Amino acid sequence: MFRIGKTLVSEEIIENNFHCNISKCKGACCVEGTAGAPLEKNEAELLNQNFDKISKYLSNRAKKIINSNGKYVVLDDGKLETPLIDSKACVYVHYEDNGSL
Repeated sequence: MFRIGKTLVSEEIIENNFHCNISKCKGACCVEGTAGAPLEKNEAELLNQNFDKISKYLSNRAKKIINSNGKYVVLDDGKLETPLIDSKACVYVHYEDNGSL
């Protein structure tokens, strides 16, 4: 355990890789919140390299936001994250015909 301010944090947070469990959360973290998904530099490069393949799955609204704001956002501290639609859903969220993510 280590302390960040007044909070004790388990070392598991730095020892274990994060992974999405879409069957449990049903994509809640992709459509709720006030920040985009964090990106590593290599992930941002992959978005740039593969955007033509990705874009066919995006909504017109998402494409418009990406055209205005970019494929990713660079924060003041240099970190990268995905842009959001209406400060909620990630622009890269893809909805199936049945409404699921």
